[in-house]
Amino acid sequence: MSRGFSAEFWDQTWRGGHGGSAMKAMPPHPRVLSETADLKPGTALDVGCGAGTEALALAQAGWEATGVDISEQALEHAAQRAQAAGLDQQVRWQVADAVTWEPEQRYDLVLSCYAHAPIPQEDLYARLADWVAPGGRLLLIGHLHHHADRPEEASTTPEQAAAGFGAADWEIITTKEEIRIVQKPDGAGVVLRDVILHLLRR
Repeated sequence: MSRGFSAEFWDQTWRGGHGGSAMKAMPPHPRVLSETADLKPGTALDVGCGAGTEALALAQAGWEATGVDISEQALEHAAQRAQAAGLDQQVRWQVADAVTWEPEQRYDLVLSCYAHAPIPQEDLYARLADWVAPGGRLLLIGHLHHHADRPEEASTTPEQAAAGFGAADWEIITTKEEIRIVQKPDGAGVVLRDVILHLLRR
C-alpha cells in the first residue's frame, strides 16, 4: 500500500487534521441504521469506530456494543460522547489494530464503516468475517472512490467486496453502490459514493 494508516496518522486525523473535526460531527451512517433496524439486538463490534458514532447508535438501539479503533485520540472522543449520552454502561472501547488484533469472542454483528487499514479493503473484510458468530451479520460500508490523500487500496467495489464470501457460508442481504450527500459543519456538501455489503453467516 502506498501509505500506511498508522496509529500516529489516525491520532493526527482525530486531533483535527485531514477532516477529523468534520468526522466527529457526522451523524450515524443511514445505512447502518436501516440495515440493522429489523435485527434483534445482540453483541455488536464496530471495527474502526472512530469517534463512536455508529457504535453509540447501536447501543442506543439496545445492542451490547464494542468499538475498536487504532487511535486512542478517537476513542477519547468516543468515550466522552458515550458519557454525555448516558451510554457509557452500554458500550465499551478497545484500542487495537484490526490487522493484528483478535477478539476473545464472536459477535452477532460485525460492522466496518469507512474503516481503513494498511492492507487492501478486501483483506480487512476477510479478517472481519472470521469474527462473526454463526447466524450473525457482517455489515461493510466502504468508499467506491479514493481520496487524493488516500491510496487506491482504501477503496473497493461491490463485486470486489463480495468476491471472498462464498454462497455455502454466506447469504448476501444487500450489495450495492449508493451516492449520498453529507453536510459538513461549515455547511458545504460532500458527495460520497458508498459500497454497501450486508451478509448473513449461515
